[in-house]
Amino acid sequence: MKFHRRKLYPRLSLLTFILIIVAAINPLTNRSNAYGASKDKNTKANKSVSDAGIIKPGVIILKMKTRSVLAKALHPMAVASLANKIQDKDIIDVRQLFPKISGENSQILQNIYTLHFAPEQNPEKIAQHFASDPNVEYAEPQYIHKILQTPNDAFYANQTYTDVIAVEPAWDITKGEEGDVVIAILDGGTDWQHPDLIDNIWTNEDEIADNGIDDDGNGYIDDIHGWNFATNSDDPTGLESQTTNKNHGTHVAGIAGARTNNEIGVAGMSWNCKIMPVCIAGDVDGDVPFGYQGIVYAVENGADIINCSWGSASGGTSFGQDIINFAHANGALVVAAAGNDNANSDYTPFYPAQFLHVLSVGSSTDKDDKVISSNYGWSVDVFAPGQSIYSTYHGSNYSSITGTSMACPVVSGIAALVKTKYPNLKPDQLKEYVRQTADMVTFTDETARNNIAKGRINAVNALTAENLIAVRLISATFTDADGSGIINDGEDIVLNLAYENILHTTDALQVKLRTPNVELNLIDSVATLPAMATGDTARVSLTFHVASGTPDNRRIAFFVETSGQDYIDYEVMRFVVNPPVYLDHDSGTLLTSITSSGNLGYIGFADAENGSGFTFNGQNTLFEGGLMVGVSNTQVSNCLRTADGERANDFTLAQGTNMVINKGDGPSDEHGYLTMIDSLADNPIGVQIQQDSYIYYDEPFNDFIIVKYTMTNLNSSQLTNLFAGIFIDWDVNESAQDYAKFSEQHNLGWVQNTLNQPRQLSGTMLLNTDYGFGYKAISNEVWIYDAFTDAEKMSMLSADVVTEIPNGVDVSTIVSTGPISLDAGESKVIGFALVAGESEIDIKNNAESAQLLWDNNLLPPQNSVPPQLETSVILNPVNSKYATITVMSDKSLLRPPQLKIIHNQDSSNIAMSRIPGLTTGFSGTHEFTNQGIYQLMTSAQPKFGADTTIFRDFTLNTFIPGSATTISSTSGDYLYLPETSLVHDSYILAENTIDAGENILNFSPQLTLASPGKLTLKIDTDRYPDMQVAIVQQSGASWEKRATSIDMENRLAVAEIEKLTRFKLVEIRATDISEKVPTGFYLQQNYPNPFNPQTRIDYGLAETSPVEIVIFNALGQKVKTFRMGMQQPGRHFVIWNGFDAMEKPVTSGVYFYKLKSEQKTIIRKMLLLR
Repeated sequence: MKFHRRKLYPRLSLLTFILIIVAAINPLTNRSNAYGASKDKNTKANKSVSDAGIIKPGVIILKMKTRSVLAKALHPMAVASLANKIQDKDIIDVRQLFPKISGENSQILQNIYTLHFAPEQNPEKIAQHFASDPNVEYAEPQYIHKILQTPNDAFYANQTYTDVIAVEPAWDITKGEEGDVVIAILDGGTDWQHPDLIDNIWTNEDEIADNGIDDDGNGYIDDIHGWNFATNSDDPTGLESQTTNKNHGTHVAGIAGARTNNEIGVAGMSWNCKIMPVCIAGDVDGDVPFGYQGIVYAVENGADIINCSWGSASGGTSFGQDIINFAHANGALVVAAAGNDNANSDYTPFYPAQFLHVLSVGSSTDKDDKVISSNYGWSVDVFAPGQSIYSTYHGSNYSSITGTSMACPVVSGIAALVKTKYPNLKPDQLKEYVRQTADMVTFTDETARNNIAKGRINAVNALTAENLIAVRLISATFTDADGSGIINDGEDIVLNLAYENILHTTDALQVKLRTPNVELNLIDSVATLPAMATGDTARVSLTFHVASGTPDNRRIAFFVETSGQDYIDYEVMRFVVNPPVYLDHDSGTLLTSITSSGNLGYIGFADAENGSGFTFNGQNTLFEGGLMVGVSNTQVSNCLRTADGERANDFTLAQGTNMVINKGDGPSDEHGYLTMIDSLADNPIGVQIQQDSYIYYDEPFNDFIIVKYTMTNLNSSQLTNLFAGIFIDWDVNESAQDYAKFSEQHNLGWVQNTLNQPRQLSGTMLLNTDYGFGYKAISNEVWIYDAFTDAEKMSMLSADVVTEIPNGVDVSTIVSTGPISLDAGESKVIGFALVAGESEIDIKNNAESAQLLWDNNLLPPQNSVPPQLETSVILNPVNSKYATITVMSDKSLLRPPQLKIIHNQDSSNIAMSRIPGLTTGFSGTHEFTNQGIYQLMTSAQPKFGADTTIFRDFTLNTFIPGSATTISSTSGDYLYLPETSLVHDSYILAENTIDAGENILNFSPQLTLASPGKLTLKIDTDRYPDMQVAIVQQSGASWEKRATSIDMENRLAVAEIEKLTRFKLVEIRATDISEKVPTGFYLQQNYPNPFNPQTRIDYGLAETSPVEIVIFNALGQKVKTFRMGMQQPGRHFVIWNGFDAMEKPVTSGVYFYKLKSEQKTIIRKMLLLR
């Protein structure tokens, strides 16, 4: 089983824990399916975290983030990064899940899509891949829930449970037929034409039967009596071949809403409320994969109560909670079965029963004992009879079934009676009417008896009770002593709890904290809530202390009891002391994580909330990775999966130490460090491990991470036969069909996406071979799907170089060293690197660069080459006197560059700051006060290399409508603008630059002129001795020749122009200068830069070559690809208009453009300012 530990944030809301653990997802507990299946093991067959039987193949659920500007999300194909993922992962279809949804609260679901792919692909890996995209709120597998019956051979001819829940006197007060309450039955199929059901079946009065038209516009044609998601049809009966499903749904419907007082069959609990049948069955009998779509259908069509007699222990998804939130916001109460695993739901949550706003139902007997199979716990809201319940069956039949599936519609029927009497109740109020009026019962099972909140429902109490109180926790935060957002041992924790009074006015209530854990010392454990009217909220604070020495990853629990006169209620909370955490390293091209658990990439297994994996150019290739240390088959310390499918948690941070990443404090740009000991292992070796990690921003050192381990023997005796290595389960392909390779020359083993001509490669190398070198690549199916034992780990650690290389399978690798001997207290150092590449040559080159650093004490080679600085000045806003100034460096700088604007004898310093998402880009702002000649002086001190100072000159001119203006450049070129050229007061910047050897005159901003101006350029007679030239202006993707007159005497070229842009001179002979073949391969800086709305990228080829230009954002995600095909030698260019692959505009920010050919690969940076 794959653990999913969450990333922790400072001042993490306790509501998260209430929802996740109390309400009751607990990722640290065993999961089971609806039939009480045994604990899942991490066989990693198909790499599924959960039981593969409950994940729908070939589809995931994806929710787009809302765009604040448009107040809605884009289609996934309209986002370049997602469009690339959709293409790369062979997504067959993308569908909006609820395309017809509209009206109040519809925004909750409007941005949800399903992505469909081949069924052999792994849904969880596909979901994880898409979840890493910043435009995605969540991406999750679609879980297939199970119906929750337990067959019973006994046949009961009467309903023996009605007395215990006092439903008969309740009918004397209210009958469902007196109102218009609708109960939706979401199940495997309902025989809606059953003689005991048909008179109570809901009718869609806005739809005309059998006309083939969606008359009411709800997206479903002819849905007169509900819908069948299994067949996408208007008959909710279910599939004829699915006996279990169609009987189960019909049985559930009868319990809640069979026709009462009709002299046949059984009596429904609601006494003739309307029943809306919705078939949510799938291809397999007993499966109900369309449950959440069914909830949306029911809400959209007016259901007041939605019965869900189904679920699973693995369905605690954000998508599911979104669906429940949508139902709640639209006034519908979801009632759900608690599950049939005889499990404590506080520890083993079951969904949808444990979602917030759901009324969860356990199963009891008519003797008020718990049905043996029923789940229980403080988080189960109520119990209801569910043993041998007699009800309708498919085909005009009747039968008895046991289970929480049967208890659930009993409660739905009673809730419908309450809703009939009190039609204005909100969902949470209706829930509490049923919950607060339940009778406390005494179960014979001691564990269940001691973990019961509100007992068994009482129908007449729910209808007659007055002045009910329900004060429930609605939010919580905690503050820890050191402000880390993590509960550490030895800390005082302050809980800040917010309560809401859901029902009637209350007097003051006492809030009391209590706990079964000896590690918790309650300090301020009692507080008082003031008197509250309906809807009022109040806050209290409580404090507890976590005992020093509490082990890492220790689960602790406590209860908050809220009590007053004739009222008591509970909230259950669970936390983890010193949970594993992670920090990110980011070189600009490589993003990866270090963890406090010894893992690399993720805490445990691939999950976007557990780390960033090993992400190169936006593509993660790591599923699981980390350190292994062993001395024998019975003494291996590690952080990887184990023989029983769990995850080993042998390493913990040494007492008093922290995990830190510092920037710029040593030879690398980022230095991470932590100190671990293996004290949590079952059989500790007794080693302390100092881990240092190093990331570099500059090429050619930015495509790998170096990890150095300093091993210290903590024992009083010598350690011998010690082996250490890094194990990685690589998933370069989403299908986990990868190809392994090995280079003995580089001590490097890697995995690649294809056997030939790979484009994505990831590997591990050993940097020092002082103690030997070992490498092994394995097929996971052979080695670890069944189990991964300590003996197998030791066998991998101690192996020599194994040259048998698996291909086309799910591959893991280990690179190791040993045997190492350590005297008592002795320390030794070993080094590894995780390396990425785009080809075999590239990954080997990167490995050589990593080795170069290691051999040079982690220092890049010294050189005297100064950094190349690219500066830009852009008026922002357009026409204004305000400018944004940027500097981009090809090397890391010790500090932001120093900029000075010089005008006449005055100068102004410009404060520069790093551009977010860019390690070597800086920006600042300046306000011009006068026109004239300016000089921009930029000084930079690189981390490695010589200091440099560069200058650029430009003129700033003003234009005022009604006055003609002449704009001059520093090289003597000038532009005459008549008084009607522009309609606004404007600042205009003019600058002469050299681009690929050509003199360019650039005007900024680029504006269209209302009246033509006259441009005069000086002719360089050394370059153009015959003065056979013409002025050309840049226009989109081309240069346009202007009608040019030549002043031979003064050596001037003159032309009229209609816009301010870039201009240059060209020869007008047969061989234009632009057609001359370059002598080398080059990629020019884009122009303009920064730019808006478009920019030109020029490049040159010295020989014929296939060419591709790829644009990435600052996260390394592909935005746009220009596939130029095979191009001849010469000068070429492309124009990028700032749009992505789907022709949607991208946001402001830093972008990279990469030119790839057979000759070379060059990357440059550019800045888009909108």
